[in-house]
Amino acid sequence: MHLLLEVLLHEGATALPDFVPRLEMLLAGLRGQPLPPRACAAVMLQYELVGEYAKAEDALFALLESEPENPALIELGFAFYERLLRQSDAALSAGNLPRAEVEAGLSELRARRAAASGFPGG
Repeated sequence: MHLLLEVLLHEGATALPDFVPRLEMLLAGLRGQPLPPRACAAVMLQYELVGEYAKAEDALFALLESEPENPALIELGFAFYERLLRQSDAALSAGNLPRAEVEAGLSELRARRAAASGFPGG
């Protein structure tokens, strides 16, 4: 799976021959098992690249669940949501993550950052 993710992130899915298993198939085989953080981050980025924003958000929150106090992951989330805010409403809706949900996710990250820093507002 790690090799597939590297190829997808660098070359895209069009570079893969038909016999190569697809990411969804590999992930389905791992249901119930948490991914290592690096793999989860790569899955998140791949989903974002192909416009599957809700799945990317799910991967982000899986990362945050695995390391809730990690400030680097919170910042990764902020960068993700900032990129999404630059997308059109149509693109966000097509990715199953409407703008209101993007803004709600961003608010949740602000609360996490504030809680991690011990100060209101982060």
